This record gives sequence, structure tokens and C-alpha cells, in this order.
Amino acid sequence: MTKIPEISLDDLWESAPKSDRPFNPESLINLPNLARRYLENAIAPGTPLASAVRLWMRGEIKLDQKWHPFKGEEVIYGDRGMIWRATTWAKGLPIWGCDRIVDGVGESQWKILGLFPVMQASGADITR
Repeated sequence: MTKIPEISLDDLWESAPKSDRPFNPESLINLPNLARRYLENAIAPGTPLASAVRLWMRGEIKLDQKWHPFKGEEVIYGDRGMIWRATTWAKGLPIWGCDRIVDGVGESQWKILGLFPVMQASGADITR
């Protein structure tokens, strides 16, 4: 099992530098027409582009043939990778999970009560 560098979601977010790259509508030339027009109208020329994004979400995740509601958070930093973590409940117990690929190494890990591993995987297949 490949050991992923220990970095938290907050650490990944904080490691993203402030962007000094401005938005240039000419960079959209290879996008489909509808996407290009949307972005040309949504972002003013010269606006500094983000180097990372932080998202909060909720939805349903399938565990053991049943769907469970979850809440999650994700940081995507294009130059280093992404970390997604989520919490759900099954049979009255909290289950915490995390999928990540950081600095070229992927890992997936889920634990009950944050202590007992339910699933843990890493290596070339997970990274791919």
C-alpha cells in the first residue's frame, strides 16, 4: 500500500497560492460555443483566476445496498490534487470517509466512529 503524504483538507486549501493569472477570453477558444459564451459573460477580462476551489455538498451515498444521506466537503487544487471527505450514518453510527489524490498519490479510506476501518485502499489502481 502506497503511503500518501499526510495533508488535511484545510492544509491543501491553505497551500494554494493567490493567483496572479488574469482571465483572458482568448483562452476559451477551444471550448464549445455555449460554454465559451457563458464564461465570457460571467467573468470580466482581467479578473484574477482562482488556483483552488472549496465546495460543500450533500446528497446520498450507497453503502451496503442502501442509500444514506451524507454531507461532504472538497478542495480541488489543480497543481496538487483534491481531497473529498464526507460523513454519513448507518445503523445509528457515524461513518467518516475520505477520497484523495495529492501530489500524485491516491487513497480512499472509510471508518466507523472515526476509529474502525471499513475500507482502506491506495496504490496504482486507486491513483489511476
